[in-house]
Formats: sequence, structure tokens, C-alpha cells
Amino acid sequence: MVTADAYEAYKAKNLLALKELLDNTGTRPVLFLGCGITKRYLGAPSWLELLAKVASHIGIPNDRFNFLSQRVDNDPASLGSELVDPVHEWAWAAGKNYFPPTYFSATTDKALFLKFIVGEILKDFGKVPDKHALQDETDLLRKARPHAIVTTNFDTLVEELYPDYELVVGERIIPMSMSIMGEIYKIHGSVSDPSSLVLTGKDYDRFRHKRRYISSKLMTYFAEYPVIIMGYGLGDPNVNAIISDLGEAMQEKGGLLDNVYYIEWVPDVLALPSLKEEHAIPGEEGSHSALRVKTIVTSDFGWLLTGLADVSSPVPMNTKVLRHLAARVVDLVRVDVPKNPVELDYKKIESLTDDQEQLAMVLGIGNVTNPNIGYPYVLTQVGQKLGYPGWHGAKKLCKIANETLGFDIQAGDNEYHMAFKTGTKNAYTSKYSKSFVELLREFQEQDED
Repeated sequence: MVTADAYEAYKAKNLLALKELLDNTGTRPVLFLGCGITKRYLGAPSWLELLAKVASHIGIPNDRFNFLSQRVDNDPASLGSELVDPVHEWAWAAGKNYFPPTYFSATTDKALFLKFIVGEILKDFGKVPDKHALQDETDLLRKARPHAIVTTNFDTLVEELYPDYELVVGERIIPMSMSIMGEIYKIHGSVSDPSSLVLTGKDYDRFRHKRRYISSKLMTYFAEYPVIIMGYGLGDPNVNAIISDLGEAMQEKGGLLDNVYYIEWVPDVLALPSLKEEHAIPGEEGSHSALRVKTIVTSDFGWLLTGLADVSSPVPMNTKVLRHLAARVVDLVRVDVPKNPVELDYKKIESLTDDQEQLAMVLGIGNVTNPNIGYPYVLTQVGQKLGYPGWHGAKKLCKIANETLGFDIQAGDNEYHMAFKTGTKNAYTSKYSKSFVELLREFQEQDED
């Protein structure tokens, strides 16, 4: 049995690891949210419960539904396929007035009737009540300001939590840029467009065909950002399938995705025999190696969401403005300059890139006297400036510098390092100056000689 003291130590250890991960990558987390989230905050049904509601809606007796579910081993996609014909028959008879008239065209996919009913049921679970028992958690979710959200949910909870994020539904993810903050990727579709829902076996076959392309886009997240998986049970096939697609690329990390956290909710964590640290996800068929992700087991999301919220930016940000600014800069570089006769003053642009204060003023970013200007880099950026893929090389050089200089650079504020308070509690983000980069470069050159 897990003791209360052991659980408190477990929480503290994981919060520290998450803070260091966010500090070292210099990014916001990406949230990967499953139906357990809408079930927790809205009381929405699970996938099988949702299909049971559809069956009840068209008059299928409970025993008949249980028979159909048993026949397909309770596989939701297969059960969805079983319901297509009964719903289609009901739609053309007793339920004809329930659907838009355009659905009765000979060219309409008959599965659309099932998807329409699913959408109508889920629309009743679209908004978080103004006051509810878990309001503290939903407030913290909003405050966490993730870089992006990926979800297989159909409902509109995520859009309601993050109204200034842009919705990307289904296969639209393929041409999108993953480096722009403020996107919601609904990879299985949305109730806003019933035809987009991945609900039947046929839908899943089509999705599996496209999944590799989607996974290749998500690769950026799993390689460069902290990823927090919530609302899925361990072993969820949707999560397993996407992560297993990353297997080849992650071999160099020994199979461990140390920036991916799988959050497992249990009714009573103190009743467990032990506290899980990692979870193994089977590799692709024919592969003998499994990918491992970090795991946090909890009966309460509050402490975890508080930790994420406390390292969010203390400066109010308009995510929509930042997203459009980033997208416009990308378009300028990729489209306007190569294809159009755009007049550019390259000397002026070059001077701006070397002058943080002037660049901030041009972009309309306030408080340019903020000390962030003198300490512009997180450790990942320092490492990248030194030619490393991430922060590990810079960390190694910093240790050498500490031993040579005789003091811990990161222990306090100095010409190389400053700790910036983030959030409402005692959470800090370490940032570094140009002098720090040059200092480490000297030790790097000595190490290479």
C-alpha cells in the first residue's frame, strides 16, 4: 500500500521534473486530451455509453444493444458499424423529421445519420457550468495556456476552455505548421461537422491510412515539447497507435520519451501497491522494442494542473494575435518574398535582429525595458546556439564553467543568469544572457582542442 508521505514525495518529484523540463525546453506543454476529461468535467458519456444512447434514441432495446456489443467484443468502432444500418432504417421511417432534408439524397453516406445523432447528443455537453464542483481544475486548465491541444474527442469542451485558440479538424492537420501556438487539433473530427467523425470501422480504416501523415506532423510536438496525456486509460489504442508511429525516430533515445507524461487517474491512489513511474507502449507489429513514457498516477488533477499553471507566462497574452503574427511572418518568408516583388530593407531588418529593444517596439510588444531582454535565452536555446540539439550539451558545459569559476552560475542572479518569477507561487524560470553563451562557447572550444 502507498503511504501518504510516499505519495507527497512522488508528487514533489514529478512537479520538479516537469518544471525543469519546461525550463529547459523553453516551451509551453502540449495537452493530449481524451474522453475522460469531458466525462470528468461535463459528465459526458464514454464512447460505449454514447453508442448506447444512440441505440436508445432509435428504440433499440437494451438487451439487443448488449448482444451487439458482446458480438464485437465491446469494440466501439465495430459497434458503431453495427449501428449504421439500424439508424439508417430508422432515419427513413420514424426519424425522418429529425435530420436535415439534404441527408436524404441518394449520394449521402448512410453512416452520416449515425454521426448526426452522436453530434446532437454531445451538443448537450458543450459548456462547463459557471459554478461546479471541479471549477478550480478547469480554471487551472485555462491558466496553463498550453502551446496546443491534441484530442480524439468529438465534443466542444476544449474549444470552450480555450476560445481564442484556432480549431483544426480531422485531416486539416496535415498542412498545418506545428510551431505556431494556439491550435486545437481534433484528429477524430468534431460535432461541428458530423461527416468528420471517426466513428465506425470504415472510418477507422480510413484514419489508419492517414494516421502516418498525422503522426509525422505530431512528431514536432513529441520531439520538442513537453506532452501531457490526460483522459485516456493506459493502453488506449488511439494513443498507442500514434506513439508507436514514432518508434523509429526515438530509437536514439533508448526508447524513452522523457518529455511525454501519461497521467493515469485512479479512484484511490493510496490503495495501490506501488506508484508507477513509467509505462511501456508496444512498438509496431514485428518490432521487439517498446517505447516508454513517464507516468504519473493520481486521484486528483489539482496539484498537477497547479504546477503547470504556475509556470505559465505571468504576462497576459492574446494567443490569437501571437498566432496570426507568427503565421504572417512565416508567409512573408515562404510566400511573399520568393513569389512577389516585395521591397525589403535588409540592413534595417538585420539591425533589428541584433537589437532586442527595437524589435520589440516594432512588433508592438510592451515593456521593452524588461530584464528579459538582457537574458533572452532558456537553456535549450543556449544549447542550440552552441550547435547542440537541445539543452543537455549546454548543461554539461555549465558544470565545467562552475568548476572553473568556483561558483554555481545558476544558484543566483548574475551577468550570466537570472531567475524570473512565473505564476503566483514560488516558481521560477532560469534565463541566460549572451555573455553566458560566449562563456560556454569558450569552454566548448577548449573541450574540442
